[in-house]
Amino acid sequence: MRRNSILFGIFISIVSFSVYAIPTAIVANPFFTRMTPITIFDKIFVILIPLLIGIYCGIVYHRKKSMKSSKYCTYSGGVLAILALACPICNSFLVWLFGATFLLNYFEPLRPLFGIVTLILLLSGIYIETKHFWRKIGYTYKFFYLILLI
Repeated sequence: MRRNSILFGIFISIVSFSVYAIPTAIVANPFFTRMTPITIFDKIFVILIPLLIGIYCGIVYHRKKSMKSSKYCTYSGGVLAILALACPICNSFLVWLFGATFLLNYFEPLRPLFGIVTLILLLSGIYIETKHFWRKIGYTYKFFYLILLI
């Protein structure tokens, strides 16, 4: 049972890496091109976000149930990850809606912030799913959130 949940988490990490990295052209591919340069934040987020999603899915698979609040955190983090990783001027809908100038001047500088918020949401979802474990070994909420902030 434990091996299955670990394998499931690894599989979900690989799939989510592919879903985030290929369409955003962070990983070079012949299907998509990126019109803005790839930053170090993009590289960090494209590795950490699928890893955290895989950990969360492995935990939920192991427990066979999940808590509502952790689902909200994880789903919000997954959607916000798209904004954190996507090239703003490669998305024709956003360009049509806001214009390329607005996206490059106002949206592009906020992308690392979206990535940080995504990581916090995903870590919160993992913590909510495992808080019974943290309580059992004696850690409190404050201690864990202090570690998250460091």
